[in-house]
Amino acid sequence: MDKTIILVDPDDDDYYLLEQVVRQTDDSLNINHFTTADAVISHLQNNTDPVFMIICEINLPGMSGVELRAQLDNDPTLRARSIPFLFMSDPVPAEITNKAYDMTVQGVFQKPSNMPDYTRLMRTIVDYWTHCLHPNR
Repeated sequence: MDKTIILVDPDDDDYYLLEQVVRQTDDSLNINHFTTADAVISHLQNNTDPVFMIICEINLPGMSGVELRAQLDNDPTLRARSIPFLFMSDPVPAEITNKAYDMTVQGVFQKPSNMPDYTRLMRTIVDYWTHCLHPNR
């Protein structure tokens, strides 16, 4: 079964890096890349295809990643989809980490600085969410 990761990150280099890592991690993974929070909300409201997880940069143009998460939580239909939501950013200030865990975020990660570490991190994340029981799978 194909699994779709939504990546929300305005940096094309980060998208390219994640795409390379994902190809090494699990060939059933697909990435839908969005550069703004508004685009993600619109996509999720107009598309009911299953989403494996959302990986979101904290610093986005316009609405921040934290604000995006709050918007998803405040929409009963989107919240009911129970899509795992992870922040992956660099840097990750402590106050953002604390705020994220006050919300329904499933993880906060600092972007690794090299390919082997990034691959190891993504394998761990994908393995965890592949085996985790989930209400909509």
